[in-house]
Amino acid sequence: MKTLFSLIASLFLSSNFVYGYSAISSKEVIPDYIIGTSKIDSSLKENEAIYTFTFHSANLEVFQGKEIIYQIDSSDNRKVILDKNGVFQVKTIAGKHRFIIYFDGNHQEIYTSEILVLALNNLSISLNLSYQYYQMQEKPVIYLYPQKTTKISVKVEPKGEFTYTYPKYENGWVVTAQANGKISHKGNLYNYLFWEAKQKMEIAADLYSEGFVIDGSNTQEFLEHQLISFGFTSEEKADFITFWGPRIATNEKWFIRFVVNEECDQFADLKIEPKPEHVYRFYILAKPLSSINETISPKAQIIEPIKREGFVVFEWGGSML
Repeated sequence: MKTLFSLIASLFLSSNFVYGYSAISSKEVIPDYIIGTSKIDSSLKENEAIYTFTFHSANLEVFQGKEIIYQIDSSDNRKVILDKNGVFQVKTIAGKHRFIIYFDGNHQEIYTSEILVLALNNLSISLNLSYQYYQMQEKPVIYLYPQKTTKISVKVEPKGEFTYTYPKYENGWVVTAQANGKISHKGNLYNYLFWEAKQKMEIAADLYSEGFVIDGSNTQEFLEHQLISFGFTSEEKADFITFWGPRIATNEKWFIRFVVNEECDQFADLKIEPKPEHVYRFYILAKPLSSINETISPKAQIIEPIKREGFVVFEWGGSML
């Protein structure tokens, strides 16, 4: 079994449940697996036990009837077909067992710690698979709005490797920014600081539960409405739409989700000195619907607008999934 990106899960005891965690791209941490209830199964022989695994996703169709590969206690790969409810079972000898569960190259493998199952018992375990990709963070740009002309240090620490920066990034940028947003660096004037990076990006399995489904032909109207609601200036809005608009308009239908503020730390850490009153970050995740279930109906995403008070730093960027 090829491991694309693996994190060893750890166990935490809480009431009647045990949670196995790994890092994911979401504001909340969703456990890879949750150990649930154990029930007596009269069909089992002495010293036999069953683990019942159930996959949970906003799009269960992704798993229904599909093949899963798993290992138990470092065994050879074993294959099983999920039923219509995303369930498969493993009958084994009672005791403590470890599992590795693999779906495909676009999902993170699940590693469990030792899980105890008692003889003659059927133990239920819920599974959550996270999407993962090697992604380009495309055109993140950073605007600086001090209240007066100020010398500012800007450091970007991407969760991957820079592919391009402008002006050239030399262990950070040290610039002079004016209240109107103009940035001076080594005698040249800029509207913003630019960077791109390639990174391994994990997307939570519930990605499609919230966001928007739009027609490519309505891209401009959709983006203008969302950006104005969030609080983009006319110049920022024009910069964003002229970059992302043509990319999204190329497909008939899209799923769009925005990642904002602290959630953007998953892409890069941003360090500014002197410390701003407000740092706002706004990333777009765009996925053509031709490659996933066309019938998704996400809950409309609600985004709090920014407040331009004091020294404000504003960044936008995004990824095509």
